[in-house]
Amino acid sequence: MNEVANFCEIVGADVDKVRLGMGADERIGSRFLFPGIGYGGSCFPKDVKALINSGHKHQFSFKLLEAVESVNQYQKIILIDAIQSHFGENLKAKKIGLWGLAFKPNTDDIREASSLDMIEALLALGVEITAFDPAAMENVKRLYPHQIKYADNMYEAAQDADALIIATEWPEFRNPDFDQLKEVMKGRSLFDGRNLFDLVEMQDKGFYYKSIGFIGSHVIRRFVDQYPHYHIVNIDSLTYAGNLENLIDVEQKENYSFEKVDITEAEELEKVWQKYLPFAVIHLAAESHVDRSITDPNAFIQTNVMGTANLLNLSVKFWELDPSHSHGHFPKRESLTNLFYHVSTDEVYGALGEDGLFTEETAYDPKSPYSASKAASDHFVRAYGNTYGLPFVISNCSNNYGPNHFPEKLIPLCILNILNEKPLPIYGDGKYTRDWLYVKDHARAIDIIFHESQAGKTYNIGGWNEWKNLDLVKELIRQMDQKLGREKGSSEKLISFVKDRPGHDRRYAIDASLLDKELGWKPEYTFEEGLSETIDWYLENQTWLNHAASGAYKDYYKKQYQ
Repeated sequence: MNEVANFCEIVGADVDKVRLGMGADERIGSRFLFPGIGYGGSCFPKDVKALINSGHKHQFSFKLLEAVESVNQYQKIILIDAIQSHFGENLKAKKIGLWGLAFKPNTDDIREASSLDMIEALLALGVEITAFDPAAMENVKRLYPHQIKYADNMYEAAQDADALIIATEWPEFRNPDFDQLKEVMKGRSLFDGRNLFDLVEMQDKGFYYKSIGFIGSHVIRRFVDQYPHYHIVNIDSLTYAGNLENLIDVEQKENYSFEKVDITEAEELEKVWQKYLPFAVIHLAAESHVDRSITDPNAFIQTNVMGTANLLNLSVKFWELDPSHSHGHFPKRESLTNLFYHVSTDEVYGALGEDGLFTEETAYDPKSPYSASKAASDHFVRAYGNTYGLPFVISNCSNNYGPNHFPEKLIPLCILNILNEKPLPIYGDGKYTRDWLYVKDHARAIDIIFHESQAGKTYNIGGWNEWKNLDLVKELIRQMDQKLGREKGSSEKLISFVKDRPGHDRRYAIDASLLDKELGWKPEYTFEEGLSETIDWYLENQTWLNHAASGAYKDYYKKQYQ
């Protein structure tokens, strides 16, 4: 609005009337802000372009709108970067199917269609394109009569294709026969510009599918914004809980880069290391859901143990380490150079009784495949410090909550189910107790530890917020009933006690006093404050929540809780 106000002053318009006019349009809302390869997701850019052109006529530059225009032009071809990253720079002779040519479904309008920009980019790379659109093919044929092929149906467009791009969200593209698709395609790569499907579901069906993790996204955002002189390289394999939408606000920053690499793939990881030559590592990558570790422990061993070992090996290989610093004898830190920061969990300590707190001296006693894999990774980090003189710090945190959290976790799961008036599954008698840490407090703690801790240290990070699961859910119900305008306590009828999971630890609680004493960190949010802010975020981002909870998540939920 600031730039609009400046322009109003030049042309003699009343900015208040402009503001009221914009605000009165009920079409402007969060449901139109879901990302995609179209302009602003799926918006037509005529208003933005008209304002920019009007500004030029009056020698006025809409800097913000020009930036918006630039970002959205790039957004049209963002999948091309993903395709090149996946296949390599040389795409010559690759065959790609293209579903959708129109600007949006239910029209033959191709003005501003992202498909045209992608066609130009792919042709320049030597790609063979076969396209299908229910309505817009004749219009595109006038522009590309011979340069690309046109199919009679969606499966013909995918015939012998190395990859498939979805550019328009036509209804028929939302429910394809995936078995037939696998039969006709040569490859198994699907680049979805409209976020029609669930990542896990696509992986389960055997596809490579082109959403970044939870705590990591908050740490990355903080470091990118707070330290513009750093270059932050985000390495993520985009598993089921990962979502690039979590970092859409930083992806265009000059000091941020993203590399889609699985840390279990040592050779690919080394390529990233050689490309950027990082001076420090903050290791947040992990399989983290206890329930999933019980059904698929090998995935946790691979990522949490072998992935950590790969990062440690590269640190030793590329950093100039001083052997005299082995056996944990690290000098006082004078710089951030060559620091390996490993982020871990309080679950490595096992379970507590009714009293007491986990301290940094508590012996490890993991009870689940997840906590065992994290305990092993903690030990490997300390072993590399002891053996090779690798400077390290470790932090063990309590349960995190906050915006962008994948809805397999208790709080976002219950928010989703309260919204949809579905059962709220609670294990056992509901008296399992956890300490809760707001993710923004956690990101701030990681920042402080990274910059101020001495090498070889371990810190516990906790929120000083112990809650029994049943009491937590009732507090969540209280706040949500109030925010949704429902009768007080009306959602308590949704509480449903389910069979306990194997090896369920009764109580976790962290003593975070050492971090306060040595580095001055304390949580800034009470649980009630953080929970309220979290609920507000999910209520304002229901499209994100519903998208995250689609597809294979539904099958997982049914298996786990029903």
